[in-house]
Amino acid sequence: MIFFNVPEARDHLMKNELVYTLRKASRSTGVTRAVVGNYTKHTTLCQVHIGKMKTVSHPDELLPFLSSSGFEDVKVWWSKAEPTARTVYRVEKYG
Repeated sequence: MIFFNVPEARDHLMKNELVYTLRKASRSTGVTRAVVGNYTKHTTLCQVHIGKMKTVSHPDELLPFLSSSGFEDVKVWWSKAEPTARTVYRVEKYG
Protein backbone atom coordinates (compact mmCIF):
# COMPACT_ATOMS: atom_id res chain seq x y z
CA MET A 1 0.00 0.00 0.00
CA ILE A 2 1.24 3.50 -0.83
CA PHE A 3 -0.40 6.60 0.60
CA PHE A 4 -1.22 9.66 -1.50
CA ASN A 5 -2.37 12.23 1.03
CA VAL A 6 -0.65 15.15 -0.72
CA PRO A 7 -3.22 16.52 -3.19
CA GLU A 8 -0.71 17.60 -5.85
CA ALA A 9 0.75 14.10 -6.27
CA ARG A 10 -2.58 12.29 -5.86
CA ASP A 11 -4.35 14.45 -8.43
CA HIS A 12 -1.49 14.05 -10.90
CA LEU A 13 -1.58 10.26 -10.55
CA MET A 14 -5.33 10.08 -11.03
CA LYS A 15 -5.36 12.44 -14.02
CA ASN A 16 -2.20 11.27 -15.81
CA GLU A 17 -1.90 7.66 -14.56
CA LEU A 18 1.73 8.33 -13.60
CA VAL A 19 3.49 10.34 -10.90
CA TYR A 20 7.00 10.66 -9.50
CA THR A 21 7.02 10.79 -5.72
CA LEU A 22 9.62 11.22 -2.97
CA ARG A 23 9.68 8.43 -0.39
CA LYS A 24 12.09 6.73 1.99
CA ALA A 25 14.72 4.51 0.36
CA SER A 26 13.29 1.45 2.11
CA ARG A 27 9.94 1.70 0.27
CA SER A 28 8.85 -1.57 -1.33
CA THR A 29 8.39 -1.78 -5.09
CA GLY A 30 6.10 -3.76 -7.37
CA VAL A 31 2.31 -3.88 -7.59
CA THR A 32 0.21 -2.54 -4.71
CA ARG A 33 -2.74 -0.25 -3.96
CA ALA A 34 -2.59 3.55 -3.94
CA VAL A 35 -4.71 4.85 -1.06
CA VAL A 36 -5.70 8.07 0.69
CA GLY A 37 -6.15 8.19 4.47
CA ASN A 38 -4.24 6.29 7.15
CA TYR A 39 -3.54 2.67 8.09
CA THR A 40 -6.80 2.18 9.99
CA LYS A 41 -9.13 4.16 7.72
CA HIS A 42 -8.29 4.57 4.05
CA THR A 43 -9.87 4.56 0.61
CA THR A 44 -8.31 2.74 -2.32
CA LEU A 45 -7.67 4.99 -5.32
CA CYS A 46 -6.32 2.42 -7.78
CA GLN A 47 -3.83 -0.38 -8.28
CA VAL A 48 -0.29 0.84 -9.10
CA HIS A 49 3.17 -0.38 -9.99
CA ILE A 50 6.01 1.26 -8.03
CA GLY A 51 9.57 1.47 -9.34
CA LYS A 52 12.63 2.95 -7.63
CA MET A 53 14.32 5.64 -9.73
CA LYS A 54 17.01 7.64 -7.92
CA THR A 55 18.16 8.84 -4.50
CA VAL A 56 18.59 12.62 -4.35
CA SER A 57 20.31 14.96 -1.90
CA HIS A 58 19.29 18.37 -3.26
CA PRO A 59 16.01 19.76 -4.67
CA ASP A 60 17.62 20.58 -8.04
CA GLU A 61 18.10 16.84 -8.64
CA LEU A 62 14.31 16.59 -8.91
CA LEU A 63 14.20 18.71 -12.09
CA PRO A 64 14.11 15.73 -14.52
CA PHE A 65 11.01 14.40 -12.70
CA LEU A 66 9.21 17.69 -12.02
CA SER A 67 6.80 17.67 -14.98
CA SER A 68 5.29 14.37 -13.78
CA SER A 69 5.28 15.14 -10.05
CA GLY A 70 2.16 17.28 -9.72
CA PHE A 71 4.25 20.20 -8.44
CA GLU A 72 5.26 23.38 -10.24
CA ASP A 73 8.51 23.93 -8.34
CA VAL A 74 11.14 21.55 -6.97
CA LYS A 75 11.48 23.50 -3.72
CA VAL A 76 7.74 23.16 -3.01
CA TRP A 77 7.89 19.44 -3.83
CA TRP A 78 10.94 19.00 -1.56
CA SER A 79 9.23 20.87 1.28
CA LYS A 80 6.03 18.77 1.07
CA ALA A 81 7.94 15.49 1.37
CA GLU A 82 8.78 13.91 4.71
CA PRO A 83 12.29 14.94 5.90
CA THR A 84 13.72 11.44 5.35
CA ALA A 85 12.07 10.96 1.93
CA ARG A 86 14.92 11.40 -0.52
CA THR A 87 14.32 8.65 -3.08
CA VAL A 88 12.30 9.23 -6.24
CA TYR A 89 9.83 6.51 -7.18
CA ARG A 90 7.80 6.16 -10.35
CA VAL A 91 4.19 5.23 -9.55
CA GLU A 92 2.02 4.19 -12.48
CA LYS A 93 -1.56 2.97 -12.61
CA TYR A 94 -1.61 -0.76 -13.19
CA GLY A 95 -4.25 -2.98 -14.71
